[in-house]
Amino acid sequence: MRNGLLSIVLILTIIVLLIESCLVSNTSGFIDRTANSKLDGIYNNVMIPDREDQAQTNYTGHGQLINDKFYAAQEFKPTLRVLTRVFLMLAKDGAPPNDLIVSIRGSLDDTDFTSFSIQKDLIPEIGEIEWVEVNFPDIKIELQKSYYIILRTIGGDSNNTYIFRGCIGNPYPAGKAYWSESNGSDWGEIIDIDFCFKTHGYNFNMFFVTSGFVTVDGTIDNVFHDNSSWYNYFACFNVSKVTVIGLGNYLPATNVRFYMKSFTNVSELAGATLRKLEVSDEYQHFIVIKLPASRQPLAFLTYEH
Repeated sequence: MRNGLLSIVLILTIIVLLIESCLVSNTSGFIDRTANSKLDGIYNNVMIPDREDQAQTNYTGHGQLINDKFYAAQEFKPTLRVLTRVFLMLAKDGAPPNDLIVSIRGSLDDTDFTSFSIQKDLIPEIGEIEWVEVNFPDIKIELQKSYYIILRTIGGDSNNTYIFRGCIGNPYPAGKAYWSESNGSDWGEIIDIDFCFKTHGYNFNMFFVTSGFVTVDGTIDNVFHDNSSWYNYFACFNVSKVTVIGLGNYLPATNVRFYMKSFTNVSELAGATLRKLEVSDEYQHFIVIKLPASRQPLAFLTYEH
């Protein structure tokens, strides 16, 4: 019986691949990576809810000036594989002439993995105690390795400066605070102080199905319809198993290849299907047929590689 079912699945897979060859004349059209693609919408809004990872939130009235003379840095050690954004407790005194630059590095003297400029108008005045969000493109990082949040600017002086607020007493033992008065050429540790910061991230890889058959064991939590298409989009947040027979790849890699694989460590599957899926509170086993010409996303998060 199992062999018979496998033969049927293989035949259906061949049919899908034949449909693919008829409907898609350019293999570069497999994945629509434009800013308005459905994949981006699911990836950013449904599939990847990040969470707080490392944090030091105590403030004792201390801080480090950041201007034309001084840089500041905070070391942290992540426990999530992807870094999405950071929150920093910042202030400005006077009128700094330029924006504040925030970057992530693998060492104090390394090049930036990513950087983000915060407009000076968005940074609170010195009398206000607020967090400032720094949202940059997601970065894959290594667990328990030291990384550094670097703050710098161009111009300014002690009367027109940014301030990275902090706390005395070494409240974040997993990392240290640093400062530089040589534009980052040399760094020194700030003893017994950690800056106020929070990192966010997630701990999954994303698998994208280009075409083929996907069987899912899980509960469909949400079904919604995009008026620009007659496809029904669905999301599953309670998933126990996903089996893929078809073409796919791990994002952000672009090397699409054939998979016949079951994933058992899965979270948050979302996608589109040609048949209507009813919302149900019951655990379900259902099949999704992914046609490449539809350009509709089908993706899920997994620990597996």
